[in-house]
Amino acid sequence: MLIAGQLPYQKRSERWDAPVIFTSLVQFLDALWSGRSAAARRMCALANSVIIIDEVQAVPLSSQYLFNLGVAFLAGFCGCIVVLCTATPPALERLRHPLCFEQDIVPMSAALDNAFRRTDIDVSLTVGRPREPEELADFLTARQAAEGSVLAIMNTKALAKRLFDETRRRLPKGVRIYYLSTSLCPAHRTQRLDEIRALLAAGTPVVCISTQLIEAGVNLSFNSVIRALAGLDAIIQAAGRCNRHGENGRRTVWIVKCAGEERALAFLPEIRIGQLAAERVIRETQAGLYGGDLQSPAAVAAYYCYYYADGNSRGSMAYPIMAAGRGACSAVELLGMNTAAREEYQKSGGVPLPPDRLAQSFRTAGEAYHPIPEDTVGVLIQWGEGEELVRQLRAEHDPQKRAGLLRRAQRFSVSLFRHELRRLLEIGAAAADRDLGIYILDKGRYNDTLGIVFDENESVESYMS
Repeated sequence: MLIAGQLPYQKRSERWDAPVIFTSLVQFLDALWSGRSAAARRMCALANSVIIIDEVQAVPLSSQYLFNLGVAFLAGFCGCIVVLCTATPPALERLRHPLCFEQDIVPMSAALDNAFRRTDIDVSLTVGRPREPEELADFLTARQAAEGSVLAIMNTKALAKRLFDETRRRLPKGVRIYYLSTSLCPAHRTQRLDEIRALLAAGTPVVCISTQLIEAGVNLSFNSVIRALAGLDAIIQAAGRCNRHGENGRRTVWIVKCAGEERALAFLPEIRIGQLAAERVIRETQAGLYGGDLQSPAAVAAYYCYYYADGNSRGSMAYPIMAAGRGACSAVELLGMNTAAREEYQKSGGVPLPPDRLAQSFRTAGEAYHPIPEDTVGVLIQWGEGEELVRQLRAEHDPQKRAGLLRRAQRFSVSLFRHELRRLLEIGAAAADRDLGIYILDKGRYNDTLGIVFDENESVESYMS
């Protein structure tokens, strides 16, 4: 049943019945494995289609087996042609639940790799002790003086903010410096990227310090890039923001081991697993393996072998969940043999479940599956158009019009972890609007430099140059 008053575009975007659909990887995974009826309708629309998935290396580790099995089903039984695009092909064919490929559309060769090579990777700053933010700021300032434009990508927002603060104290006047992270709402990030792009096109000196959000889908080209040590896929993605169009021969991407991120990475296991695998490949490359080339196809293949072989990776790829009455299990097990359910059937009935009977726990798996962990809450930011949207939402009482305003407000929202939201609520920096069913950030807690201000002792003035 269609919702009265709903626009045709909204109907079709919910059902995926248009000839061409553009969507995100998260929505694609949700269509395959979520237990919602809307997801089932979307999955039906995928039959006999051509599916192009960009940046396939970005599939969340916990969803890797489900992704492989889902894509194999679409290609093998639903008449789909699936095209996977990436600069760093993950070794999906070597996994326990593999994804086998018919062919490479553009087979990689040494000649092709050399023709498109725009950067060299320097790993000298990964040797020895980790570098403190002050040392890294000195190095970044020197690179800016030599190269003009520099991008630095850190693994955590805390380290990116610290480096931003240290670097702007050292840069000469006239050099613009920007900070990018998910602490800025999407509309703000888009505006900032447009400003950076214009400065780069004009040859104006500019420094950008960012988290990994800048690594994919952002067409920017800096003269030099500094990347905190991470997985080899992230390193090569970062290299894609350096000398992007090969306009300056070859430029250098610097990889650095950073101090002060150990505690945070305990909560970011995929980054930590990638670091360990990359360090191993770096050591082997320095010893002469893979032609001594960290960006070679052989080095990338070795990296993924180590990445997937990590004990934490093997335990995560089947989407582990806690199911009521059975403890720890995985979505792959619940949707496969479901041994626990078969044993329970035999225990209660005295006879085994016939092998031709389905035992899958579809509802349990569907309710538990979330491509992105649902431990975040959206907060509406009163920045730019966001301030006017808050006013309009509070004045609007028509449900359909209010729903449209809430959709527009998504570009002025920031997703916060629950502990971050609690902190803001405790200090009065955010409040719940129970009529609208949303959280709204106090206007004074968002600034044009770093986005949301979390510390109760900080203010907008604290971040002004």
